[in-house]
Amino acid sequence: MDGTAGVHMPKTPEGRPLGEAYVEFASEAELQEALQRDRNKVGSRYIELFVSSKAEMHQVRPPTAARLQVALEPPASPRVGPPLQR
Repeated sequence: MDGTAGVHMPKTPEGRPLGEAYVEFASEAELQEALQRDRNKVGSRYIELFVSSKAEMHQVRPPTAARLQVALEPPASPRVGPPLQR
């Protein structure tokens, strides 16, 4: 893979990084090589690596702002009063 093509970095609805990344590898050998860096540092950052699936990656992604807005809207209250005129 070329650099960042297989790197997914989920963000909050406000656009801030969650502090996690999901990386897709082209081969099992690349995965095993990456796992050798578990509990080490990349630059000044301590990292832990876990094997995961695409399904798990999609579950962690936060909802989009549109979905969040719909989820936060109170349910519509039933209409009380005379029937609507058509």
